[in-house]
Amino acid sequence: MKKTLKTAFLATIPIMLGYLSVGIAFGLLFQKSGYNFIWAILMSSTVYAGSMQFVAIKLLTGGTVIYMLIVQAI
Repeated sequence: MKKTLKTAFLATIPIMLGYLSVGIAFGLLFQKSGYNFIWAILMSSTVYAGSMQFVAIKLLTGGTVIYMLIVQAI
């Protein structure tokens, strides 16, 4: 069991590093846009849209209200 978990963890390191680097870039860009880091964490944990998170930053800084983004996503 331990060997299987270690092998699985080692196999997923490249994917984890990719998500980590994109997540850091998103968080920094979101905070630079004037939002608190807590919003970035909340958005990253609830929105699984990949690059659409970066588009959402542009929409939010352009005046779109957050609840309108949620309604349009549904």
